[in-house]
Amino acid sequence: MSIRFESNIDTIDDAIQQAVKRALKEMGIKGVAEVKANAPVDTGTLRRSYEYKCEDFSVIIGTTIDYSIYVEFKPSNRGGRPHFRRSLESLKQEFISILKRELGGIR
Repeated sequence: MSIRFESNIDTIDDAIQQAVKRALKEMGIKGVAEVKANAPVDTGTLRRSYEYKCEDFSVIIGTTIDYSIYVEFKPSNRGGRPHFRRSLESLKQEFISILKRELGGIR
């Protein structure tokens, strides 16, 4: 009697990749929403400019507005209004939960 085993590594690998991609997309959407909700508004340009982009196994959340770095890092007493780092830090546990949920669904 012989027992034959078949590898399902490719199927599992594909399922992991798809789960991570779904998680990153959800993190991007939630991250941008949180940053926009906390962004200071003078004209609304900075708030509207935030977006996300998923690449391979990463998500990038940010803006191309040049003055955003000054708004984030300038001291508060000199006109700075940090919001980006605080917004994403507040979502840290939620991001972990999203990834756990997506990876936990793999069978």
